[in-house]
Amino acid sequence: MYAFPGLLSAQIDSLLQWARSQHPGTDATVLNAGTNDVVFDTGPAWKRRFDALVAQATTSCVVLTTVSSRLDDRPHTPTARQVNAHRFAADHDNVRVVDWDARIRSGASVVVSDGIHPNAAGRRWIAARDLAAVRSCDG
Repeated sequence: MYAFPGLLSAQIDSLLQWARSQHPGTDATVLNAGTNDVVFDTGPAWKRRFDALVAQATTSCVVLTTVSSRLDDRPHTPTARQVNAHRFAADHDNVRVVDWDARIRSGASVVVSDGIHPNAAGRRWIAARDLAAVRSCDG
């Protein structure tokens, strides 16, 4: 497992290629990416860059995590809602979506003071949902 915090989708792309070269038999890719694409206003090209990242995830199971729509309290391009809609539109049998945004909006105590990033309970929730999503690819 590799984590690349604080990066844009375009920056994770090359790191994902490297990680795949280190572990060629990997069955699953979990991409909790997109928050920084919104925060740093990566512009209209975000979709092309994110699609390129997903295209690098050639494993039999790909898990995409939504981003917090609380980011949309300030204007950004892209918006969190656009990023999330794009995830749910992924039309591939091997793609699963973990809806972190819905969990945040439920009012559960799962984020740190910024209202976006997961606290310990949020990290446990995401990990459990990621694992369930990966297992659902097996059946």
